[in-house]
Amino acid sequence: MDVGELLSKLAVGELSNLSMADEENGTIAEASQAKVIRYTNDALVKLYSRFILLEKSLLVQMIEGVTNYYLLKRFAQSRCGCDETDPIYIIDALEPFEEDLIKILEVKNECGETMTLNDLNDDCSLFTPRFNMLQVPSPINGGVLGISYQAKHRKLEPGVLEAQIWLPEVLEVAMISYVAGQVYSHMNGVDNSNKGTEYMSKYERECQMVIDRDLVNNTPTTSSNVFQSRGWI
Repeated sequence: MDVGELLSKLAVGELSNLSMADEENGTIAEASQAKVIRYTNDALVKLYSRFILLEKSLLVQMIEGVTNYYLLKRFAQSRCGCDETDPIYIIDALEPFEEDLIKILEVKNECGETMTLNDLNDDCSLFTPRFNMLQVPSPINGGVLGISYQAKHRKLEPGVLEAQIWLPEVLEVAMISYVAGQVYSHMNGVDNSNKGTEYMSKYERECQMVIDRDLVNNTPTTSSNVFQSRGWI
C-alpha cells in the first residue's frame, strides 16, 4: 500500500462522512492530508513498537575509556554537518544509520557470541540504561560489537503519495482504525469524540487479534551474522 491508496481507503470508508473526504473520487482534501499523514506516522510508530516488523543491524567499534555508546547519527561514519569533535564509533559507511532505533534486541562480539544484556550478576554483561545507548563497562580498544535492533518505519512526508507503507496486511485495519480514531478525537462534539473512541477500541482489538492468532512473527529473523555480512570475520 502507498500513501495515495491509504488516503483513498479512508476517503471512501472511515472518513467518508467528513468534509475533508471526497467519497466519489476517493480523495482527501489537500489541506487535510498533512494531518492524516501525521496520524499515520503516529500509527506506524506504535505498530512498529508493538510488533517487531523491521530488524536492522549496525557495528560499534569500541574506544578505550569510552563506556557509553549513544546510537545517534552524530557518532556515525556517515554523519554530515555534525560536530567534528564527536568521536566516530558507529561503522555505517555501507548502510548509513538512520537513527531509527526503537529497542536494542541483541549484541554479539567479534566471535559471533551473544553478549548478556542488563544482568547485574554477570561481570561480562552489557547494559542499556537508555533505549538508544549501549553501556560497555570494560571496552576493548578497537574491538567491534554487532547490534541488532528493532527499527521504525521510515517517516512519511505530506505530498508524497507514492511513498510505500510497509505493513503486514493483517495490521492494515489496525492502522486505518488508529488514523480514523485520531481524526475524530481531535474534532469538536460528543458524537465525534465517541466515534474516535470507537475507532481506537477497534485498533486495540485488531492488534490483540493479531497477537492472539500469532499472525506476525514477533521474533528477530536476521538470517546472517552481522560480522559475516560486513566482512569482519
